[in-house]
Amino acid sequence: MSAEKRMPKGYIAVLLGTFITMGGTFLVFLGSQSGFFIYTFGVLLLLLYYFLSIPKRDKDISPTKRRLHRIGFLGAVAMAVAAYFVYTASNLWMLLFCIGSALHAWYIFRDGVRS
Repeated sequence: MSAEKRMPKGYIAVLLGTFITMGGTFLVFLGSQSGFFIYTFGVLLLLLYYFLSIPKRDKDISPTKRRLHRIGFLGAVAMAVAAYFVYTASNLWMLLFCIGSALHAWYIFRDGVRS
C-alpha cells in the first residue's frame, strides 16, 4: 500500500472517540446515567489523540497544520469542560459540546484537505 493511501496516524482513535462521544451524548439525552461516563470516555480518547500527536517544531510542518491542530485540541478541551458541566447538571454543557463538535469537525475536514 502506498504512503498516500494509508490511514493517518491515530485515525482509529479519533473515529472511536467520536463515535463513543456521540453515543454518550445520545444516552445523556435519553436520561441514562451511564451516558455521562461514556461521553467522558470518548472525550478523553479525543484529548489523548490531540495531546499525543502534537506537531514537532523541528520537522517541516506548515504553520497551517500547526494551527489546525491547535484548533482541534481546543475543540476537545471544550468538550472536556462540557463533560464537567454534564456532571454538575448544568445546561451549559450543550453549548460547549456544540462549540467543541464544530471545531472538531472543522479540524477533521480541513486536515483531510491539507493532507
